[in-house]
Amino acid sequence: MAMTYHLDVVSAEEQLFSGLVQKIQVSG
Repeated sequence: MAMTYHLDVVSAEEQLFSGLVQKIQVSG
């Protein structure tokens, strides 16, 4: 059973991404 997360990426102007993801990778 895969775990899923609801991810919302937003900026001041718009919603950049919203959806279910199975892998979250953040670089920076």
